Amino acid sequence: MLAAILPLVGALGLGGCARSQPEVAPTRLRIAVKPDQPAERLKKDFAPLVAYLAAELKLPCELVIPSSYRQMVDEFAAGRIELCLFGGFSYVEAHARAGAVPLVRRDVVQYVATVFIAAATDPRKSLGDFRGASFTFGDPLSTSGHLMARHFLRSQDIEPEKFFSQVGYSSGPVETALLVRDRRVELGAAAAVVIERMFQTGELRPEDVRIVGEAPGYEDLAWAVPPSLPAAWRTRVRDAFLALTPDDPAHAAMLKAMGGKGYLPAADDDYAELTAIAHHHHPAGIELEWSP
Repeated sequence: MLAAILPLVGALGLGGCARSQPEVAPTRLRIAVKPDQPAERLKKDFAPLVAYLAAELKLPCELVIPSSYRQMVDEFAAGRIELCLFGGFSYVEAHARAGAVPLVRRDVVQYVATVFIAAATDPRKSLGDFRGASFTFGDPLSTSGHLMARHFLRSQDIEPEKFFSQVGYSSGPVETALLVRDRRVELGAAAAVVIERMFQTGELRPEDVRIVGEAPGYEDLAWAVPPSLPAAWRTRVRDAFLALTPDDPAHAAMLKAMGGKGYLPAADDDYAELTAIAHHHHPAGIELEWSP
């Protein structure tokens, strides 16, 4: 079950968000965010935004923390989420599967990098040195932890399932970092921004892990709604995000917690590159519900 966090007011929600269903005015917004960090941290980071949206929209809002990226997409497709912060890959699937409509994207940190981390004491210096090592991606639907990590490895003529002795998947970048730190896996792929934050907070130390490779950046993150949300409400939600400014101290703190300085309108074309890459790789074991 999704863990409901910070319910501001209980009320009935939307019935569903399938493409064929008519638009329905919301009576609340259930807001989900990608579970790339511990639930308590996400709750702390996004609580101000939830309160802000409730006040701006004059609508009850609550934050829900999915247990996985897959569950997030499933719940969105089932109509149990009205607003969702997707990573790029999970957005691509939600758009193809349930018609997710992107509203805004961050105006900075639009391009996030994948880093490959190993134990600090490991003598190997480059990705090519890790032939035969144990390796973990992040969540199967993670953009940085899986899709773009796999894309980059293949660009380096590294086919993960053949190059490494074993290939696994973690729940996200935090778990990946801890698996590498604790020597339970020799190499891992994770979002650079999360690894950087872990160093800043002391969860990781320079003597724990080090970066041995980094993939180029790409468009990532999309706040999106189901197509059943009426156009007028889409505009209201979008404008509430666009009104956030670092010139307002309260807004600045909120934006910093979310890793940006503001928002820009988003369109599906912004994710065309990721869509093409996802179609091209179509990783084994991932149930992508679209036709190439």
